[in-house]
Amino acid sequence: MKRKQNDFDVDYRFNVWAGSAVKLIKFKDDREKVKRELIDHMIDARDAYREAGFDPYEADTKAIENMGDPNLIANELSKIYRPFWGRLWKITRTLAVLAIIYSVISLHHLFTETNIFYDYNEYFEPMHENVSERIVADISSPDKVKINGYTITIPRAIVVEHEYDDKKTVWFTMQLDNINPYLGNPRIKEEIYARDDKGKVFEPRIMYANDYEDDLAGNPVRVSPFRTYYNMWLSGLDSDVKEVTFYYDRFGEYFEIKLPLGGDENA
Repeated sequence: MKRKQNDFDVDYRFNVWAGSAVKLIKFKDDREKVKRELIDHMIDARDAYREAGFDPYEADTKAIENMGDPNLIANELSKIYRPFWGRLWKITRTLAVLAIIYSVISLHHLFTETNIFYDYNEYFEPMHENVSERIVADISSPDKVKINGYTITIPRAIVVEHEYDDKKTVWFTMQLDNINPYLGNPRIKEEIYARDDKGKVFEPRIMYANDYEDDLAGNPVRVSPFRTYYNMWLSGLDSDVKEVTFYYDRFGEYFEIKLPLGGDENA
């Protein structure tokens, strides 16, 4: 995303960090372009954290922290952007910078509390404990789908039966993985809908439903450059439903994930 020069005056902390990261690049044209790319990346990360519920200052701080040590990046960039090769690198500098950022972010996530190997159970937060419900299955989907650079799975789901209305609710975690850190802010949750094996359709609550029953809803509980988790729930299922399929169909992109609901033997 290209930005005007004046846009960088607003993001002072990003400007300072990026200035330190490019300070060893001798070729001015390369130095300014790389600086803008680094700031763009931090702005995208900041926006993702704000959407995940962080306040503006904390979102800025996390975006900067996730970039790592600017001195480390400065040393690596200085090895690539030499004055003699300045013009030659004009064509390939974007790919080179992205490779360095990708490597540094990967190492940073491996050795800090925000590493990419989180256990999905940490983000599995079913809310059945506070209502009159009985767990009848603890399951996962065998399906794995790919769309727009994301690999999407449902690593865990629980099925509960209500004592008060003979209905079911499915609480599940949807996991989205990507190798490109620029994709670390998926925006597909509001367009996912479901259909059970009896043909009943469950629309996403935030976009279409007029009430809070018999629909599909959820929230992002972790957004990172390489992995995102949604905690979601599907309510209003009939007690004899055996399988639910989740769909995404927008702008020519499509996927479906089947979730067999199992039975008492899985509880």
